Amino acid sequence: MSHKVGGAWEYAKSMTGAMIDNINKNDELFIIHNLDRKCFNSEQKNISEIILKSKNRIICDFFLAPLIINKLNLDVVWFTKNVVPYFIKANKLVTIHDMTYFLNKYDAYPLIDTL
Repeated sequence: MSHKVGGAWEYAKSMTGAMIDNINKNDELFIIHNLDRKCFNSEQKNISEIILKSKNRIICDFFLAPLIINKLNLDVVWFTKNVVPYFIKANKLVTIHDMTYFLNKYDAYPLIDTL
């Protein structure tokens, strides 16, 4: 597995699993990520897992994902990792796991990560 594991990953995986288990048959769920393999096994026709073809986070978060999201014309998109790309037409929901990004006194992350 090429991704890092941790609390944020476990949270996103658990929440996504709960959405898969509870999805209404008339709704659709698109799981979009850039990991090297599918992470969720579902035989349901209304659930699609889309793997982005780049390992570069900036390319995936700010170019590839928005292109796919806008093409799919989604109603709402949940961003699981503190990042909300520009130019997304759908309603947006973001989970912020660590407020340290916004507290300069801790100097916890490189400036490029904060930006």
